[in-house]
Amino acid sequence: MGEKMEDNKGNNLWDTFLYKHRMTEIPPPDDREGKVEQVLPAALKTTKEMLENALGIPKDLFFRPIENPALSRKFMLVAIEGLIDKKELALHVIEPLQNITGLHDETSDIFEVIGKTIISVPNWQKITTIDQAKSQLLDGNTLLLADGLSSGLVIMNHQYEHRTVSEPKAEQVVRGPMEGFVEALRVNTALLRKHIKDERLRIDSFQIGRRSKTKVAVAYIEGIAYPSRVEAVKEDLKSLDIDIIHDVAELSIYLDKRSFNIFPLSLPSERTDRVSASLLEGRIAVFLDNSPAAMVVPALFIDFWRTPEDYYVAPLLATFFRMLRMIFGNHLTMMLPALYIAFTNFPTGVIGSNLIMNIAASREGLAFPPTLEVLIMLILLDIILEASQRLPRLVGGAATIVGGIILGQAAVQARLASNIMVIIVAVTAITNLTVSNLSMLPAMRLLKYYFVIWASFWGMPGIVFGATTVLAYVGSLKSYGVPYLSQMSAIHLRDLVDTIYVFSPKWRTNRPRTFKTIDGQRMDLKSMKYNLNSLDDI
Repeated sequence: MGEKMEDNKGNNLWDTFLYKHRMTEIPPPDDREGKVEQVLPAALKTTKEMLENALGIPKDLFFRPIENPALSRKFMLVAIEGLIDKKELALHVIEPLQNITGLHDETSDIFEVIGKTIISVPNWQKITTIDQAKSQLLDGNTLLLADGLSSGLVIMNHQYEHRTVSEPKAEQVVRGPMEGFVEALRVNTALLRKHIKDERLRIDSFQIGRRSKTKVAVAYIEGIAYPSRVEAVKEDLKSLDIDIIHDVAELSIYLDKRSFNIFPLSLPSERTDRVSASLLEGRIAVFLDNSPAAMVVPALFIDFWRTPEDYYVAPLLATFFRMLRMIFGNHLTMMLPALYIAFTNFPTGVIGSNLIMNIAASREGLAFPPTLEVLIMLILLDIILEASQRLPRLVGGAATIVGGIILGQAAVQARLASNIMVIIVAVTAITNLTVSNLSMLPAMRLLKYYFVIWASFWGMPGIVFGATTVLAYVGSLKSYGVPYLSQMSAIHLRDLVDTIYVFSPKWRTNRPRTFKTIDGQRMDLKSMKYNLNSLDDI
């Protein structure tokens, strides 16, 4: 018993040492269901004091009294400066209230009468509690309060500053729509509706973040998307209990069920054509306010080497380009430095005696063994890449090129690396960028070190073993119930028409069975009446 008390005492001391700063923290807002909300006071002065105290008496919170002898009571507008459209407020709300000669129906709800017959704003709604008033103010709307009434009118006139719709920044558009998503949620959903004019397109909105109250929208097409998967995505989003989420890339990390996974299980995209095409395949897109991209789930491994441009060119050309990206680019990025170590430390007749002699001659007089040489050059490469990402765009590219050339030349002259090693590093740096979506790039950069370690111990057998373990791990991953390598396997043969090989659209008449779509057909060739001899008739 005494030992237990001593252990508890020690744990308490340890907890106090680690978490003593939490003793004075203000608890987070209590948004649990069943909370009793306070009704809006009938007196305008009391309501003003409560709103000021609740928001910390901010300088940008303004109150605009409206008095008109034709009105039977005093009114007051409440809003946060910088979040509302002042011109719309003055033209469609203040001016009509000041110029009114009298209410037509005093027996009816005064706010119903004002909303329907006096003010001319597109959207309005009634509220009755202080919490609703605070939430609407922070959301950028205007409150209209009346003296003697325990309710208020919300005027939807928020106006946030945001970027204009332009070309996507993170995904270069070679061919296709130049419109990219921006940081405004409603602009993004409008762009999506512009591409998909289907009445079954559903965009369900709610809030996440107990302090940020960030708006999130889940987009899917009813009748195509698997209903259970849609509900699973919504439940995962609503279950997040966190202060704030800034971007869909951060959101995807919280939704990942594996703590040490390096592969992205969702596909972030700024391209409107890519997201709309994904929805028509039966997938789900998640939009986050203040984030310039959408998160598409489920995501497959092949998605990070497919580009929308693959469907804008002939299938044979698309197949060639996709093979360049996935087979050559992917494998060279991960395995080329490891192959250099394997052929240097464990020479075989696979590559020929002449190449082995050239490698040996280039390494003559080097200060480090092959493994250390490769690690030094790869770390320098990653440092240059990291630096180029943080530098301003005007000097980032130039600094990367100049830094790489100078460091490579200096390393060769100082006999720290061979000429062949510099070529390998340069090829690795170029093939790093063959992925069509940059969210896969960090995983590729990390895996090359994994293969270098195995190659330094066992050579080619080590690389084969490393590739086997990576393949087994990737094969065990799932994105909302869909296996990560599903379309690359032979589980559903008709899904193989759009993997490494791109078949003719006539072969891709059905949606992928991988996503369990309800409506599986996307093209009906029988109803398409082609005139095969149309060119001969001219």
